[in-house]
Amino acid sequence: MITTYIILFYIKDIPNHHFDWYLVRFNLEQQIKIHGTYISLWISIAFLFITDYIIHLKKIKLKYGLIILQLTSLMSLIIVNSRMILFSTILLSFLQIYFYFHKKIKTYKLIIPLLLTTILISLFSNRYKDDILFLYKNSIKDSSRYTICYCSIETIKKSHYLGLNNETIQEKLNDCYDKYGFKELSKENINSHNQYLDFFLKGGLVLFISFLSILLIKLYKSFKTKNFLYFLITLLFTFSFLTENILVRQYGIYIYLFCDILFLGSILGNKSHCCDKIEKS
Repeated sequence: MITTYIILFYIKDIPNHHFDWYLVRFNLEQQIKIHGTYISLWISIAFLFITDYIIHLKKIKLKYGLIILQLTSLMSLIIVNSRMILFSTILLSFLQIYFYFHKKIKTYKLIIPLLLTTILISLFSNRYKDDILFLYKNSIKDSSRYTICYCSIETIKKSHYLGLNNETIQEKLNDCYDKYGFKELSKENINSHNQYLDFFLKGGLVLFISFLSILLIKLYKSFKTKNFLYFLITLLFTFSFLTENILVRQYGIYIYLFCDILFLGSILGNKSHCCDKIEKS
């Protein structure tokens, strides 16, 4: 439903956005009152679910219908334009196909369409072209993303890697933005835009290592048990955390917990409990 709504809204809103991708996302967020990152996460997770279902499905006619649904999902992801999530979804969906068909399909047959898809989407949206042009004409140090990351790391160092009071973090980041001439960032109270750095700022080295360890354990366990869908969804979050503070809002926490509730028990089963049941029976 959400993918159809996004596509219809995009078409209806053409007189307002005139194919400007920045305005498209802004207008959409104003309409549905949800940040584009969280919309993209839900769609991306659904995309991986459906891809997994298509892979195991034997009814060919139903597959065609689901493939059409996947195409509408991809279109909506392009419209919302959360770059990291969009490209992660493309990469992970190809990886998903590889996991199940690696014995039948040669690797290069997947790499070539993956590269072509990535290039086409990059050329299709002016958001990516603007980024490429900016980096061509300017140093990466002149970008706001670099400054946000640099100021976050500087603030972490000044806290001696022990974390800070949550109420003072934004103030210290704003001081750093102003120091390097990015006053528009401080005016908008831009946070670290990186979940790893956000936890490092709030809880220091202990929270950072704990959070990273949880992700690595889930990746290891899901891959070892061949629960590839959970492995790929965890990878999706791992990539998304690099560019957004997903877990600072309820939307992000709900999505993250929803996936863990569905899958975590399947990779952390209590073997001793199972054995006890067999012995008693």
